[in-house]
Amino acid sequence: MITLAQSRTWRFINLAVLYSAQGVPNGLFTVAVPSWMATQDYATAAIASFIGIVTLPWSLKLLAAPLMDRFTFLDMGFRRPWILAAQFSLILTFLQFGWIPEDLIWMSSLGALANTFAATQDVAVDGMAIDILPEKDRATANAFMFGGQYLGRGIGASGGGYALTYLGLAEAGFFAAAYMLIVLSFPLMFLERPGEKRLPWSQGRATQRALKKLNSLALIKKTGSMLILPASVLLILNQFTGAAAIGICVALLPVYTVKELAIANTDFNDFNAIGALIGAVFGVLIAPFFDRISAYRAHWYTSAFLVVVVAALPLTVSDYPLASIVALTVASQLTVITVIATMMKFCHPTVAATQFAIYMALGNLSTSIGTFTYAGISNWVDYSDSLWLAATLATSGFIFWAVLGRYLDSAPDTSLTHESAHPGPRQSR
Repeated sequence: MITLAQSRTWRFINLAVLYSAQGVPNGLFTVAVPSWMATQDYATAAIASFIGIVTLPWSLKLLAAPLMDRFTFLDMGFRRPWILAAQFSLILTFLQFGWIPEDLIWMSSLGALANTFAATQDVAVDGMAIDILPEKDRATANAFMFGGQYLGRGIGASGGGYALTYLGLAEAGFFAAAYMLIVLSFPLMFLERPGEKRLPWSQGRATQRALKKLNSLALIKKTGSMLILPASVLLILNQFTGAAAIGICVALLPVYTVKELAIANTDFNDFNAIGALIGAVFGVLIAPFFDRISAYRAHWYTSAFLVVVVAALPLTVSDYPLASIVALTVASQLTVITVIATMMKFCHPTVAATQFAIYMALGNLSTSIGTFTYAGISNWVDYSDSLWLAATLATSGFIFWAVLGRYLDSAPDTSLTHESAHPGPRQSR
């Protein structure tokens, strides 16, 4: 029986498929539904607020992470039981779209619930990835993971968008539920390590590796000691500003393209799907290069690329909406791939789920803050000024990363996971 710990190929495939399940609600709720709302004459602030509400649960992942580090059914694996539970809950939630009216409050509430389960699944998958991936494969694995997420985002944006526009809200929910059922088959088929149970009533037992865990007090202390490192603080600041910039763009673009440029909402959804596909393929192809030069240096380049793309939006989006949306999607994905690989290196194995979830939760909260910020200023500033604000935030993130680089270069003995965190030439060879 093939297990994830034994097969590099199946590790990548499973991680990509599981991440695609997180991408579907993202594409549905941040692309397809907002662009559809724009065709229904919802106010700009209402659309931006909807995006902020449905994405907010992603910032609460740190509540689930300590539970996963502390409690699990070890005989079925360290993370797999949580993945199965969250995936099944996603299916049930999407089926509920067949029973609600097309009302802002209902859609926001059920969208937030779906993303709560998607975020829980994300924490479990991230913890499993850190646990089973050797460091040399992490950037490549992240390319597959976020390639899968962006493919899922394209499926949710385009497929879910067509179902919503031409069939209705219930059919869009059934479409998403059917995809979640396909994804559920993967954690049902593949175990984390040899000898574990497939289901609670199956034969098997916990591995010795999985039995290692900290008590609650030690968990808090260890996580806190990792988060207060100067490099960790700078990483968080980089995440905060970059994600807020992306949040503004995500809230603004469906309104601007559909209402102001009179582009069909299904075309806007397809633009996002194309960008997701290009970003996924390009991310996988360039990942080996990222592995060679180190995650820190790779993120330096991708952060610079994000700054250029966001700063160009006020000048290009009206004349070249397709190219602008594709470029932003690709830049966002490459930035995520490289920063996640860096985060993984910062995480101590004994608190990996908690520490990693805190990093990710703060980044996701920043995205919601960006969307809520746009909701608050949309009646006072025009589209161009909002995009310039996003460019300023992205530039700030790049500066924080540059400072992080100088810190690490001036302190080559700094250890983040009991290894050298120095990103210089000695590690890139």
